[in-house]
Amino acid sequence: MSQTANADEMPLTFNMSHNTTVSEKRISSMPIKTTYCDKQRCTGMLAVTVDGHKLPPFIVF
Repeated sequence: MSQTANADEMPLTFNMSHNTTVSEKRISSMPIKTTYCDKQRCTGMLAVTVDGHKLPPFIVF
């Protein structure tokens, strides 16, 4: 049974953008800083065997 595992994969982004912006009152515009890496991603995968052994994380670029 140790050969059987359950795995889950998740997308990971390099540019973690925030959903909110904080600024001073009465400002009409505010520049937004970005790393211009919005499209760069990788995939992370975690797995555990039936007998409870955790496998090392797996990352695909």
